[in-house]
Amino acid sequence: MQNKHYPTLTSLPRCQVGDRVFRQTLVGRYEEALIVSIQSADATSDQWTGTLMTKNGAEYINGNVEHRTVYDWMPVGWVFDAVAVVWIPLQSMLRDDSKEAEVEDPIEAAKIAESSVFVVPSPWDGEKFMSWRSRALKSVPALKGDPSIFSKLSHAWKQKEYEITI
Repeated sequence: MQNKHYPTLTSLPRCQVGDRVFRQTLVGRYEEALIVSIQSADATSDQWTGTLMTKNGAEYINGNVEHRTVYDWMPVGWVFDAVAVVWIPLQSMLRDDSKEAEVEDPIEAAKIAESSVFVVPSPWDGEKFMSWRSRALKSVPALKGDPSIFSKLSHAWKQKEYEITI
C-alpha cells in the first residue's frame, strides 16, 4: 500500500469504512462515531463523503471541507492546536523532514503535462529501418511536426521500445 501524506490543511485524507472519528460537542463533551459508508468517484479518490453512525443517529463528513474547530469530526488520534487553530494529524501521516524532499520543477512539469505519447507499430519480420520509419510516420501523422522525430524513431528502433513522446 502506498503511503499518502496529508495533502492540505483544508482537506481530510481518505478514511475507510470502520474508522473512528471524534469531536467535542457544543456542551463540551467528547463524542466518537464510526464511519459506516464512504462515497466517492472511485476507490482511491481523495474527494469523498462519508456517513457516520453516532449515538443520536446519522451524521456526515466530507473530505474537502476546511476543518478548523474542535467541533468538526476528525480521525481519532489527531490533536487540535488552539494557538494555531489547526488540527495536527498523526505523525505517521506527516512528511519525514529528515529525508531530502523531492522538489518538482514547474516548467518541466508543464512540459511533461503537455507532452503526448504515441505508440508506433513494431517492425515486421525482416523489415529494414527506413521502411519501418516511413510506415511509422504514415501510421501516426502527429509525429511529422516534431523536428527531432527522426532521432526519436532511431532510438525507438534501437531500444525496441515503440512509444514516442512528443
